[in-house]
Amino acid sequence: LVHELEGIADGETRAQILKECLARWSHFFMKAGYSGLSIQAQMGMFSELCCLEILVNSGLNPDRAPATWKGPERGYHDFDLGGLIIEVKSTSSKEPRKVWINNERQLDVRGTKSLHLFVITLAQTDGGGETLTEKVDAIRNLFLDSPIGLFEYDKRLVQAGFLRRHKGNYQRNFTVIKQELFRVGSDTPRLTDLPDGVGDIRYTVLLAACRDSLENLSHIINSIVKAYNDS
Repeated sequence: LVHELEGIADGETRAQILKECLARWSHFFMKAGYSGLSIQAQMGMFSELCCLEILVNSGLNPDRAPATWKGPERGYHDFDLGGLIIEVKSTSSKEPRKVWINNERQLDVRGTKSLHLFVITLAQTDGGGETLTEKVDAIRNLFLDSPIGLFEYDKRLVQAGFLRRHKGNYQRNFTVIKQELFRVGSDTPRLTDLPDGVGDIRYTVLLAACRDSLENLSHIINSIVKAYNDS
């Protein structure tokens, strides 16, 4: 808090920064609690880390990569690369596969250059695969040569509710079964414009209904990374 307020003399600005800090802390404690992240939260974070790993391995500048991860900052979308948006969802292998959409903004393409839904199908196992802690450490190794990237990555882990003291609670292993990238467009089943008086919506989208918008994962990710690195 001292670091955030240091050098800020304007009272209104200081008040706004204080409110933002308290909001981040509140968000953190709601996610992490006293015992760490729930299984569902672990799956969600694991999937977001898989996306970050793919982006870095596809050539995303390590100094800039963590800053594109907006999920821990309570952004509407999980990754924002200069208006090229990736919303990450995890699901189980049980059919019919579906993903939860948490608000009307998540699949709203207005104000974006592009919006993709990245769905990672996970299986939970007692052996094989990776735990959340193992995934965190594997990706951390990608930033060892980038002090800036490493600092930003570690900061976002805490914002997302991941603390080392909870690692003993993260024993569940996750195995990636499938990775799919869907372009969000006019043919995507979604709710974006709500009538007055309607809010706080949460709904599911069946992946079978998005089949026509399935795109080549590596091709699109490489294009997004190149565009962002060149910007």
